[in-house]
Amino acid sequence: MKFINRTLLIIALIPVSVLIAQAQTQSSTPEERAQKWDDWMKKELMITSDQEANVHSINLKYAQINEQLKGTEASRRAKFQELKANENSKEKELKQVLTKGQFKSYQEKKKEMQKQMLQSMRN
Repeated sequence: MKFINRTLLIIALIPVSVLIAQAQTQSSTPEERAQKWDDWMKKELMITSDQEANVHSINLKYAQINEQLKGTEASRRAKFQELKANENSKEKELKQVLTKGQFKSYQEKKKEMQKQMLQSMRN
């Protein structure tokens, strides 16, 4: 049971971990990270020009929120919980902007990234 819980926690935190790792290794700004997400969404989800401004606003908002979290003295676990809550909130906002098909594709591609990260962590 502990193994299952641990595995689920790892899978849930992979997207957050990827963002943190990118931020730490590249020392990128929230604006740069938001732009990377924008570019990824344009390519992978084919967002329209009408959606672009809203998507950028959402990505930037959460990149800035997560940047502030990095500077806190909260425990690692507390930070991960907060990052996961932020990710859930971000998804709720994106769901309002993206079409059903785009959002479904977003979730599928995100799961695929999680699988790849989990696989690379095992190797």
